[in-house]
Amino acid sequence: MIEESVSLEGFKLLDPAVQQCPHLYYEKMREEHPVYSTEVAGVPIVLVTRYDDVLEIIKDTDTFSSETGGGAAMPVNAELADRIRKLYKEEGGYKRIGTMLTIDP
Repeated sequence: MIEESVSLEGFKLLDPAVQQCPHLYYEKMREEHPVYSTEVAGVPIVLVTRYDDVLEIIKDTDTFSSETGGGAAMPVNAELADRIRKLYKEEGGYKRIGTMLTIDP
């Protein structure tokens, strides 16, 4: 049972209050809306909050997939994307730098 009252009205997953203590929100979802549709940065997502439902989804790969369809996960600012492409082209692409991952024997 939920001791403190929280509302899912206007729920935003990335809201600082939700991020500070998400447990009450997830508990409310499990009780009232175990499969909850929302958006993050304008991208629709579905939160599945009950363990048995998650197991069922994981096992049913014919129906459920992690494939995103190849589109961008976040909305793209066209002006910023053009600027990044231009800088990338001017600098000759990605510069490889030796890091522990690439130089450790």
